[in-house]
Amino acid sequence: MLYNFLKKIIRRKNIPEVEVVSEVVKDDFIGFVDELNCSYVCGWVCNQALPQDRLVCEAVLSSAGEVLISSIANKLHYETIKSIGDTSCCYAFFIKFPRILNSAEQKEVFIRVKNTEYTVPFAPNLKTDFQPFLRMAMDIVNNCNLRCPFCLYDYSSTKKTFFMDDDTINAALRFLPFLPDGDFWFSCLHEPTLHPQLIDYLAKVPEEYRKKIFFTTNLAKKLPDSFFEWVVNSGLHHLNVSLESLDPEIYERLRKGARQHIFLNNIDKLKKALKESTHPISVRYIIMAYKSNLKELPTLFGKLLGDYNGSLVEVRSSFDAPFISRDFKESEFLDDNDWDWLEVQLKLLPDNDKVVILRELTTEESNDDETPEDVLSGRYMLRLSWDGHLKVFVYEYSSALKKRVEKNILETNVKEITDINVFYDQLIGISNNKI
Repeated sequence: MLYNFLKKIIRRKNIPEVEVVSEVVKDDFIGFVDELNCSYVCGWVCNQALPQDRLVCEAVLSSAGEVLISSIANKLHYETIKSIGDTSCCYAFFIKFPRILNSAEQKEVFIRVKNTEYTVPFAPNLKTDFQPFLRMAMDIVNNCNLRCPFCLYDYSSTKKTFFMDDDTINAALRFLPFLPDGDFWFSCLHEPTLHPQLIDYLAKVPEEYRKKIFFTTNLAKKLPDSFFEWVVNSGLHHLNVSLESLDPEIYERLRKGARQHIFLNNIDKLKKALKESTHPISVRYIIMAYKSNLKELPTLFGKLLGDYNGSLVEVRSSFDAPFISRDFKESEFLDDNDWDWLEVQLKLLPDNDKVVILRELTTEESNDDETPEDVLSGRYMLRLSWDGHLKVFVYEYSSALKKRVEKNILETNVKEITDINVFYDQLIGISNNKI
């Protein structure tokens, strides 16, 4: 049974909903239509001469001149428009059409500012597919084969490994057409290679949708050659491999429970499969940066990008989870000087454009008791557990934290969702964004 965590999203009261009623100059307008599909259109628009105003946008069919529906551009947009207008980023419109448009109608739609002749231009990278879900973060198991001291998940009460079943994975895969490429995560918190049917589940995915999928593995479990041959030639968006060091002592201390010879054997199999493939998927390496591996990292970057065919290396900082031991935090967490040093070293590398340093991990879940602010309209993040339990999140801006956070608005079981389009309409209603 669906149940609602959030009945009403309260928008900022200090942002007036002002319709355009006077003559304006087209050159004062700035904005873009970011997405236009069969179900909705969204983007942003601002009158730079009157930045306090919020403009009314009309979705119009060009052939008949029919105004399908209108909406005020006062919703939260991404931080990319921070320098526009009053810097609130609240110039976005999200317009859900009153009906599903056919392909001809979709091509005819344009967005006009009400009472003007101004048409909001299409963005150069206009998205036309109906993909309202930003990501599906899924786990097909509830456990990991390691107990890394920095892990953001508390495994202290996990005594048994559970596996996703066929009915649940089949229900989850229905979301594939509604997600962008690379944003269906086949693993999030846990180790997917523990599931005996991992390859079988990946093989369920039609080839045209495999570019939407990636998964992350620690390669700490003995895996056959056939595993790597299938994955490398599967057409998945990419594979993430996590590690911290090639030094045996550091590797096995930070990857508690792992044996380096198993990891090295696996990564050599991966390297061989990549070399022999005519169309291999890309491989990315994920590294957590600490005091003990810091000095090794510049050299490690080169090895992973060169010797081990990496397309990208991502260096992450740690979440300051309360269950991570104080001793580990004090002895291993990097300070600003450490991060500064690492960034300087990165600039000296020949392939530094293939290394990304995430110095701060900023996305958090907001407190349910906190008063919500502005919400990114019509965009939803999904988290799916092995048992089918599905959580739905929206982005909102927290004035207390002064950043974007995730707000849980609904929980259900994925197998209870009978129609994705109907489910999406339910989410629009729940998040109070119905136009």
